Amino acid sequence: MLGGFECSTHRRRDGRRLDLVHSTRHDVLASRDYRLLQRHGVSTARDGLRWHLIERTPGTYEFTSVTPMLKAARDTDMQVIWDLWHYGWPDDIDILAAAFIRRFTAFAKEAAKHISEYDHTPMISPINEISFFSWAGGEAGIFNPFAHKRGDEMKRELVRATIHAVEAMREINPAIRVCQIDPIINVVPTSLAEEDVRNAEALDACGSGSLPADPVTTCANADESGRFGRVAPTMRRDRPHRSGSAPSARCR
Repeated sequence: MLGGFECSTHRRRDGRRLDLVHSTRHDVLASRDYRLLQRHGVSTARDGLRWHLIERTPGTYEFTSVTPMLKAARDTDMQVIWDLWHYGWPDDIDILAAAFIRRFTAFAKEAAKHISEYDHTPMISPINEISFFSWAGGEAGIFNPFAHKRGDEMKRELVRATIHAVEAMREINPAIRVCQIDPIINVVPTSLAEEDVRNAEALDACGSGSLPADPVTTCANADESGRFGRVAPTMRRDRPHRSGSAPSARCR
């Protein structure tokens, strides 16, 4: 089994930045958290760095926010897959601008140096859930930067950034294993009624990786092919809910 600690750091539409590592106190309780997993036979977990804390000033990197977690992983012998980017980035960066690739690559290179001080063969996920985020942030406009009809453009940008980052990290440590992670979603109807089945199939085709708290979900900006369409409020989450990221990980 694979454990995981939520490490999202994106800004909401109201401007508030989330920091789930801090709000769950995982940043100060990492050793205890890892041992709790190990008590249940879980020896591998996903965790993450918080880029906005590490690079508060462009080009200057301070890893004090993650060093205790790296030490905890080493001292408890927990194998961790480290996310470098979990929906958040420094405020001065435009994720859809060409400079994003350069900045992320430089950050990834420095992160690889620091992580490798605590793990000689680290497992790193450069950018979490590229496919889902490109839809959520670039197509449907429900995640920062709340863009519409730019999903394909965003995905190309994130793929390029990942390729450049992997090349840079492996210059630092050729032993780094890279994990590409996206959700696996199982959508089921709430009943066998024809409308519920049709709506479930529509949501599956939409490719939504995660539903918001409000069960009424809109797959925004339908194109002529009908790729996205309105989904009725009868939809509900079904397992896995974003924890589906774990079995869909591919590490090389």
